[in-house]
Amino acid sequence: MRDDRRTEDFAIGTVAGLTGLDVHTIRAWERRHRAISPRRTETGHRRYGEDQIQRLRLLRAATELGESIGQLAPLNDDELRSRLSRLSEGEVRASDDRARIAIVGPALIGQIAAAGSLADRWEIVHSVERVEDLPEALPEVVVLHAGRLAGSTIERIDVVRTASPHTRWVVIYEFARRAELLALARRGMRAVRGPLRIEALQRALFDLDLVSGAVPAAPPPSIPGGPACIPARRLDDSQLARLREVAGSLDCECTSHLASIVSSLASFEAYSLGCEDTTVEDAALHRRLAEGSARARAEMERLLVHLAAHDGIRL
Repeated sequence: MRDDRRTEDFAIGTVAGLTGLDVHTIRAWERRHRAISPRRTETGHRRYGEDQIQRLRLLRAATELGESIGQLAPLNDDELRSRLSRLSEGEVRASDDRARIAIVGPALIGQIAAAGSLADRWEIVHSVERVEDLPEALPEVVVLHAGRLAGSTIERIDVVRTASPHTRWVVIYEFARRAELLALARRGMRAVRGPLRIEALQRALFDLDLVSGAVPAAPPPSIPGGPACIPARRLDDSQLARLREVAGSLDCECTSHLASIVSSLASFEAYSLGCEDTTVEDAALHRRLAEGSARARAEMERLLVHLAAHDGIRL
């Protein structure tokens, strides 16, 4: 029987889960770069079709290989596939053992200059005083010294990061409200309390676990502000979605069930972090809920990775 339902009824939150892009990035790619054109309902809500979901996946894949959204947005889908094919065949920068990094902030630039360098593992390709001075195509990592972290700082970051959404960000701050720290965490950025010695900055960068030659997806970072921390995710939403559908070698559906459990824990973790706090006690309770669900999620992820390795499933 033919299904006559509309194929353009996906809400932006669903599209974010299907593509691995956050909602802010999808909106920015639409508004600033005209990369997609969703249908609007009578009430003004965006609705996306399967073709637009596929286009967003192509755009994400290309940006993960170092391309800027400004260069990709004018291309049609066939041109995007051709560009991806060339990139995967080696028409990207030659990889070495170093990750490219941008430094933002005069104090941090001066500190690194006084120390001589960071380490051989990182190549500093940009040193700028302001976020606005960064180029459109960002390297693997941006390290920003913010001093006092304010909402306006995060707004400036948002404007820049839409062109390179998979760049990792490390924000060094000395003073910040919990609201700003949580805003960074929701964007997948790592916040580090300063001032830092160069050795401490190097440890923070090592914690990013960069892979040479590729721009890695950014997992949620540990969130400062309490005695415990939230472990980074090992599996993103798209990986979990695939694992829910894959058939393992065991005569059961353990892989699918476990992937569903991890997804639910990750969702509750994010929900707890996003709850409105009216008192200090509320904030402490929500953080405890987020930390507890994150620890459970991390353990379930470990088991799921082990199960996938046993079954020869590629993550």
